[in-house]
Amino acid sequence: MTTDTETRTAVRATQKAESAAYSALRKLERERDEEISEAKERVRVAWLDRIGEASSAYYRAREDARDALVAASVDHEWEGKIVMRLTDRYARYGSRVLGQTVERGVVITYRPGVTLPESTARYNYPAIGSQIVRFLKKDGTPGVKFERLTDSWKLEETK
Repeated sequence: MTTDTETRTAVRATQKAESAAYSALRKLERERDEEISEAKERVRVAWLDRIGEASSAYYRAREDARDALVAASVDHEWEGKIVMRLTDRYARYGSRVLGQTVERGVVITYRPGVTLPESTARYNYPAIGSQIVRFLKKDGTPGVKFERLTDSWKLEETK
């Protein structure tokens, strides 16, 4: 039979051996992680110049394509002219038509630099070179609200 003291001594020795093995395992894992980090840094530095050159070439090509698209966009025959359309004005609740209203706007070709409302989401921007109608404000100047030019718009007759 073993005594209580011998049992405690054996347990402590086992715990010390376990702790030493755990420390050795952690040390090896730290060395492995440091080696992986150094290898990652070597690879990143090796590819840095090539990726930088490729991204610069991509952005230059993108700008050139945009400039070519702007240069190739043709003005619409109604460019700068006032157009109008009739729209139905409905009751607040229901489908009863109260009357018609006239919407007026000026036709422009969308190019970079044209002011659009801040609330317009990027996906809703018109394509470069497409024709849009900028609605006129009450004082007759073009506002920022716009819509794409469709067949519902008619050229306003001059008086």
